[in-house]
Amino acid sequence: YRIPGYTIAAKTGTADFPGVGGYQQNRTYASQIGFGPAHNPRWAMLVRLDAPENLYGSAAAAPTFKRLAEELFVHLRIPPSERVVVRAGAEPR
Repeated sequence: YRIPGYTIAAKTGTADFPGVGGYQQNRTYASQIGFGPAHNPRWAMLVRLDAPENLYGSAAAAPTFKRLAEELFVHLRIPPSERVVVRAGAEPR
């Protein structure tokens, strides 16, 4: 996911859920870790979800990470470092 006007550094991850005698099937930890802005970090964050419906970090944790990162940029009053271009009729994503 991208946040218009900002460069962030982030990595998703997926790990199997441990159980008695091995790992549980179809249960994972989904995560995303990152910081922003990438060139002059003001915040760092880890999102970890235990046994989400979407098994993978990119599907489960990344949307939550994006929403929280957007809020952090606003809350910390960090201005965009890149110009945001919006095409006619399109909304920024």
